[in-house]
Amino acid sequence: MDKLTQATRIRSRFWHLLRLKIFHEAGVIVLCVLGTFAVPPALASGQDGGFGTNMFAPEFFVVKADLPDFASGKLGVVLGTYWRIYLYLAYRAANGAALTKAQLTSLSIEGSRPGLLLGLDRQGKLLDTTEGATLWASAKTVFQGKNQAALETKKYDPARYITYENCPNDALKRAAQTLTERQKAAPTPWVALWLANQDVVFANCGLATHTGPGRPAPATAPMPVALPAGAPDWLKHDFDYQSAAALFYAGKFLDARARFQAIAKTYQSPWQPLGAYLAARCLLRKASLERGEPNPANVEYTRAEEAKYRALLETARGELVAAGKTYAPALQLVSWVDVRIHPERFLDELALALGGGDPTADTAQQLTDYLLLLDTADGVKGIAAVSPLTAWIRAMQAPAAHRAEAMARARVEFKKQPGALWLMPLLSHAAPGDLTADEINAATSVLPTAPAYVHLQFHLNRLAIVRGDAALADDRVNAMLEGPPGALSTATRNRWLGLKMLTSATREEFFQAALRPLADQTLRGVPIPDEKLPPRASYDDDVLRHLSRHFSVAELGLARPAAKGQVPYDFVGIGWTRAAILDDWTAADALTNDLATGKLTTAHLYERYKNAPDKQAKKDAALLVLVNTPELHPGIVRPGIRGEAVWGCTNGSWGAGLLPDEGLDNAWPRFLVEPARVQARLEQSKLLALPKRSSYLGPLLLDFAQRNPDDVEVPKALHFFVASTRMECSDGVDKPKNVKSYSQQAFEFLKQRYAKSEWARKTRYYF
Repeated sequence: MDKLTQATRIRSRFWHLLRLKIFHEAGVIVLCVLGTFAVPPALASGQDGGFGTNMFAPEFFVVKADLPDFASGKLGVVLGTYWRIYLYLAYRAANGAALTKAQLTSLSIEGSRPGLLLGLDRQGKLLDTTEGATLWASAKTVFQGKNQAALETKKYDPARYITYENCPNDALKRAAQTLTERQKAAPTPWVALWLANQDVVFANCGLATHTGPGRPAPATAPMPVALPAGAPDWLKHDFDYQSAAALFYAGKFLDARARFQAIAKTYQSPWQPLGAYLAARCLLRKASLERGEPNPANVEYTRAEEAKYRALLETARGELVAAGKTYAPALQLVSWVDVRIHPERFLDELALALGGGDPTADTAQQLTDYLLLLDTADGVKGIAAVSPLTAWIRAMQAPAAHRAEAMARARVEFKKQPGALWLMPLLSHAAPGDLTADEINAATSVLPTAPAYVHLQFHLNRLAIVRGDAALADDRVNAMLEGPPGALSTATRNRWLGLKMLTSATREEFFQAALRPLADQTLRGVPIPDEKLPPRASYDDDVLRHLSRHFSVAELGLARPAAKGQVPYDFVGIGWTRAAILDDWTAADALTNDLATGKLTTAHLYERYKNAPDKQAKKDAALLVLVNTPELHPGIVRPGIRGEAVWGCTNGSWGAGLLPDEGLDNAWPRFLVEPARVQARLEQSKLLALPKRSSYLGPLLLDFAQRNPDDVEVPKALHFFVASTRMECSDGVDKPKNVKSYSQQAFEFLKQRYAKSEWARKTRYYF
């Protein structure tokens, strides 16, 4: 069947993307109010959800094997679609502050994130998050004399679709230490009672306490059992603390806050110094978990939720400042709160620290915080940011609608700081005629040793091709591709081959440039059972776009021999389908034998086509082939779409609206001369007017069935037509309820006219 791939653009829920720090502190139970959330990797640091990467030249990341060279200044072609962590590395390199391999290693970059967001240490090793659970189980084993079951410390919140560390490592480690201390200092029965209540506290760690609409009521949170008369004072104070902690882990933050406030007023309690501090942290956890998701369709809702969130933070901040007078760790959280109340100010401060100079021990944390703040900031406003780093990243990432703003900022900065750095976004967004002579001269004068050299040369040649000077660009493109071995990464070389494809003077050169190796063999993935891995060298998606837009049916017929057996797409199938749609039976006849090769179940239909005595018979036979072979399609790619829009569908592109239009998709391959272009344009206008597959084939099939009711192929064709519509895209048009779809009409005709056939029995419904 035709594959319709579409990226699922997941709306960022930034209220659960915030980096939440863990603090070490003394006490029976360490309340990590702000444990790190587990977030889907598709939502952080500029990464888009549901992405499908290009295996020849990834649009979103630098191949891991190429990353050390990239960070040290071998940038190649820098894409605005790169995740922001790679744009950060590119900015440093282009600004004369490239990272060494050791400095890069300290960031532990994986995908779109630095290691701190992935639970990695500075050597890239996974941090041990189970040490606390192990120590807690060991301490209990020593006291009780039996092995302990593993403790669930993560809580899933089905109302918000998040999982977070409710009882972190430090909480369990400190509880283990406290149990050991109590065991040494107190009688066993009282320690056993303390332990029983502590188990109740930790029972809330993984207990679901929030539910969404229509979900079952949450389980009742267990609470510590009241102490008997005569319990020692230390146990009473611990009981008060345990009760507050249990409420906190159960998600009852205001109840827990009241208990901690009471402890703050109980001066004889050993936990009194922590009371006010932990009461404030209850507000922070509540704010972090219950912040409303911004809703662009309801501005008032968004403002109300944001005001509520900020009010909680402001209150907590005041309490933390007060608590810090007697408990220093409280002051450490003040900056955490300030970042969330004044993100723009801290974003600029972090950008200033990250933009240049040698990395320090704080760089990994600063970069983590910076990327997450960028996730929550307005990207378009960022083009005008005070910080050059932020403005540069935002300018590189600017969507087409804000291209002018990005270029204007780049020009302002280029005048302040002449050089390659700000020429990079300027040329990335430029269309023919946009650049001044001075800007072109400056870009042309950048030395080959400069990190931005390959990027600027790429765009200078791109602009030449787009304005119709492909022959002029050809020598420069050849020079880049014929440079020293290893001068270009595979991904960068493949991007230059995309230019060479358009500057080629012959059809054979075009297909030679079209055939490319994978950027990284690991991108081939693991094959589905009974399927093969993709080849190590094949054709990129830009080949399909040019074949669709710029090749006439006649040129498609010449494409296969020019490709010398390396078939990037179904030249024959696309060419034959187009020929049948366009009534070019001479072209279809020439392709039929090749198309029929290996087709066992439909071989008789191709024979029927070849033996058709007249034009109508050919059309009918071709119709039966198309209905019985739903994988055949005309290979249409609509203007501005990065992917196949099969049979009139408009949602068949995973890259639509995601990847920038550099003008190359619409540039004509140089070897196609004007007569070939005229014919291709004529055919394209007809193909782009096609409705979706069922709307095109449905009327033809129903007409054929009515004209030939006794044809043995009719019931089978009706069955396959109905079945194939279930895999078809929606055309986005609401049909009147009283108008039957072509699928329904075919279904009813099949059931009425051929009720006793096997095909009618196999066709149970039309939707």
